[in-house]
Amino acid sequence: MKKSIIAITILILSQNINAQCYSAGQTIPSGYIVASSGSNTLDSIVYSEIDKLERFFKFNVDFYYLLEFNGKNAYFDKTQCHSPGCIGTVFLGRELLMELFNDHGIDAIHVFRATLAHEFGHAVQKLIYWNEGWKRPELHADYMAGYYIGSNYDYTDDQMMSFYAEFFNLGDPYFFDSNHHGTGEERQCAFLEGYYFAKETNTTVETANVYGLQYVASNNPCGVRKYKAAVQQYQNEIQRRAAQLEKDIKENNVGSIKFKAKDSKKYKVVTINGYGQQVVYPLNQSYIGVNNQGQRVMYPPMNEVTINPISANTQIPYYIYKTNWFFGDILMIQFSSKICRNSTVNISFDKKSYTIGNICK
Repeated sequence: MKKSIIAITILILSQNINAQCYSAGQTIPSGYIVASSGSNTLDSIVYSEIDKLERFFKFNVDFYYLLEFNGKNAYFDKTQCHSPGCIGTVFLGRELLMELFNDHGIDAIHVFRATLAHEFGHAVQKLIYWNEGWKRPELHADYMAGYYIGSNYDYTDDQMMSFYAEFFNLGDPYFFDSNHHGTGEERQCAFLEGYYFAKETNTTVETANVYGLQYVASNNPCGVRKYKAAVQQYQNEIQRRAAQLEKDIKENNVGSIKFKAKDSKKYKVVTINGYGQQVVYPLNQSYIGVNNQGQRVMYPPMNEVTINPISANTQIPYYIYKTNWFFGDILMIQFSSKICRNSTVNISFDKKSYTIGNICK
């Protein structure tokens, strides 16, 4: 039975999540959003899974059923949110859900688990300010869906691989269509990579997201990845940098770096913090952050950010992106600099130019 469940899961993940999978504010006709599937039993199962997904990914979403008006589908809308602390809304098509349960009975639960996890993958993309279109975000969402399933549910290798050949032909072949989600092979591999990443490592959602981004960026859908060695190397480097930073703090051998936007355009700075971890800082746009109590809160827009402390004489790479509503994030500046002891590297910029002051020579 599990073999058929897995095959159904990937089939639905590949075929039924259409171009509306990731929405930036699609207009939905009045009366097409509802709070119930029409079945108390199904509602209990679905809302329980949403709660589990929220606890796993550590953020909250609004959730509604959708009375489909453009084909059976499900999608995440990053612009619609009404409850406190919500980062967006997940919609699950009621026709899609009912068809699954009519065709497969209780086995359908395994199908929409993967479907909902895919939409939560798009929610993760909102938190890292990834606005790219086309297929890479879809493959990343498939990867994160596989990671969620692998972290929470168990299948044997034979069960996971049994649908491999069948899934190969389930993607769409329209490579130059803006609605392209990836070929069957690409989507299959992305989901499996996420699944096995969860099974082979004991790590966080944040780390899985980093490796998911690396996976889709490599454009190698079935590349063999030695996850355990890669994750261990990453963790060892973090520990090494953390130990070095603690030593430098005690010896007062630290500095800082400050980014400041000189206009009101929206930017994000991608750089390395003092512990060697990649972080994203949004400028001139509100963002979800974590307060001192560990709670996720919405912070207001700021035009500057300072990273402190950073070990002196450490080479710090940074990337400044301008957020464009049509083209997504556009890389403006790529640079690296050293941090001087007891000083701050000041980087100010607008959409046309930038200046860098107090660089350690």
